[in-house]
Amino acid sequence: MAVDTPVYIAGYYISPHGVRHDTVHDLIYEIAKGALQHAGLQQEKIDALIHTNYDWLDGKGISSLHVVDGLGGNLKEESKVSDDGIYSLFYATLRIRTGLARCVLVAGYAMSSESEPRLFNNLAFDPFYQRPLELDDHIGAAVLAEALVDKSWRTPETGYQLLKALRERGAGNATAHEKKVPSYEEYERSPAVAGFLRQMDLPPDSDGGVALVVCTAEFAEEHGLRPVASIKGFGASTHTHYLGHRLQNILGSFQKACEKALASAECSREKVDFVEFSEPCTYMIGPLLEISGFSSPGKGIEDFLKGSLTVNPSGGNTCAHPTGTAGLLRVAEAVKRLDNAPDGTCALAHGWSGPLMQLNAAVVLEKVS
Repeated sequence: MAVDTPVYIAGYYISPHGVRHDTVHDLIYEIAKGALQHAGLQQEKIDALIHTNYDWLDGKGISSLHVVDGLGGNLKEESKVSDDGIYSLFYATLRIRTGLARCVLVAGYAMSSESEPRLFNNLAFDPFYQRPLELDDHIGAAVLAEALVDKSWRTPETGYQLLKALRERGAGNATAHEKKVPSYEEYERSPAVAGFLRQMDLPPDSDGGVALVVCTAEFAEEHGLRPVASIKGFGASTHTHYLGHRLQNILGSFQKACEKALASAECSREKVDFVEFSEPCTYMIGPLLEISGFSSPGKGIEDFLKGSLTVNPSGGNTCAHPTGTAGLLRVAEAVKRLDNAPDGTCALAHGWSGPLMQLNAAVVLEKVS
């Protein structure tokens, strides 16, 4: 099979996000069953299961061993990707394009409320110089914001406008975690976390999951499936781990991932109708727009607030953030929006992992009839 074989997403399911009071096994069964039902496919028809989960979130070594059956991987080829869930989609796409599978169930989940994400995020940093500084994803977001957000935008008024815009989007998203649009006074009372960031500027720690049914056109036709979107292009890039080595281009891997995705899709930025960025904090929406080339330098926050481009119509990470699979959630949210869009609508979705967005991946999706 040729490496340019079209790959389609024929089914998807997004669980409600928030603090759950059931078990991991309830969650994984829900997302796998939901995606297969949406596609109209039986479990025995899939060739492989590729999923994302973290041992330190589940509190178990080799945690994939305990979830394979619930995710529909019984007697199937199964692989676990210990990275953001968007990389599971990348792996599934490669498996299909190389002819090793025709239909793959891709899944990712997190029960963030059962663990302490800050503690374990700290373990991603250099153990000798940076881990003792108690760095984590929240402090990392503050470092990125201090480095990339112009001082003129570092005001409570701007922070509130960014939060309000994203929460208003989340209010219309049935599966979002944070849907309430706070008052400015409530925002001002939000505790300071690091730098100029407040607690409300940062993503919540959400319980939830997502699953996608990914397949070839021939498989979809044989089984009477209705593909929702095609995967037009994919890009991934990894920056150096040590923070001191990327002072000159701290988000170079994010820029390269977006460029590679657009190039492989043969798609210009002008053809992208909306984007789903995996923002580490509200203020970073601006720099992400600028570095990816969707906004001019210094204009990202202004463009977002003016609505010059549809950005994070789901509410983004600010409204739902399952640890370790937020990127796959951004993809699924893009697919959900494409499901109700005209043919040819194009979207770019993004995910990242590692210290200060070290690893980045982006995918270009297009609505199909």
